[in-house]
Amino acid sequence: MLGRHRARLVFAAACKSEYAGRAFARHVPHVICVRVDARLGDRAARDMAEQFYAAILRGRTVREAFDIGVAAVGAAGAAYLLLPEDGDHDVPLVRGDDASLVAG
Repeated sequence: MLGRHRARLVFAAACKSEYAGRAFARHVPHVICVRVDARLGDRAARDMAEQFYAAILRGRTVREAFDIGVAAVGAAGAAYLLLPEDGDHDVPLVRGDDASLVAG
């Protein structure tokens, strides 16, 4: 926690980031990481992140944005986890009026 602000999202796109992701998930409500047994190429990691963040900035929920990112990378999407598994990820991180600031 920095000052009075708490992180609401951690996106760990590195291979085998599941261990770190599970540690973050004890304190952060939304964590995206890569399964420990998965291999992930640079292009898939970039495309997933690009699609995920674009969806977040359009006001989509964390789960919707995660699903959009996973779908964008096809079979490589199986490498990703959204933690905690039992978390409420059906919430947006950007309000609708904030999303209007995004060009496009």
